[in-house]
Amino acid sequence: MNQRQWIPVSESSSDNLNKIRKVNAAIVIALTFVSLLIGVATSQVIPVVVVGLAVSIVFVFAVMRSVETSWLQRIDYQPVDEELHARIVNVVDGLCVVSGDRRPRLFVFHDEYPVALAIAAPGKLGNIVVSDGLLEELDRVEIESVMAHVLWRLRTENIALTCYLMTLSALLSKIGLGKLGSLVTGKMTEQKILLWADISACQATRYPPALISALHKCDRPHRLSIDSQCGPLLFVDPRTVGDDTTVTSSFPILGFSAVSLEERIAVLKEM
Repeated sequence: MNQRQWIPVSESSSDNLNKIRKVNAAIVIALTFVSLLIGVATSQVIPVVVVGLAVSIVFVFAVMRSVETSWLQRIDYQPVDEELHARIVNVVDGLCVVSGDRRPRLFVFHDEYPVALAIAAPGKLGNIVVSDGLLEELDRVEIESVMAHVLWRLRTENIALTCYLMTLSALLSKIGLGKLGSLVTGKMTEQKILLWADISACQATRYPPALISALHKCDRPHRLSIDSQCGPLLFVDPRTVGDDTTVTSSFPILGFSAVSLEERIAVLKEM
């Protein structure tokens, strides 16, 4: 199993990082252009444009600086204990050896539901956060399949792009531009990303029944103990449980949407 088998051609790390660069560039250009119009109207072109350019750069840096921390702080996590949580540490280490990646930082928090999510800033190592419910309820091969799914999203910078868009939209919402954030998100994200990650995880582990079993164990309603806005970062969001297989479920943030749990299971059973 080589690393490229984990990455569909249409979804590579460079693609996602380029999307982030394009959005940042668009923000700077748009704010500078607006400043130019204001400067022309007020006959103060140079000072207004300079201020507009400075504001746009500060805004972009504010988004990039808070991409990771703004979402980690929404979870009451603790670092994994190398001895107490040896199973997940060994599983992630094994997968990273196969893919040639460095191990992300691992954290655990309390929730009886099998929760797994990743948080990362563009170009950074990233973080994997799991619940103690996942560690207690899933067996080793199921945990391996879930971690392969999460690691693929980290490896392709999909998680970094998702965190970036979530952070950008949150900031835009604060200044009354929430609809613009949702529009940008809709243009920059792929609704089938969870299916791609599932398939790539099965390619990595070569055992689709393990991932199917893990998804079945998540197939129940539950109110998570973490911020509901973290939904797009989750392996499974309980809010997608029970949806019709032909209908997508919208997250109440940024215009993100995800395929239903039933559709994911149905696709994997065809492998």
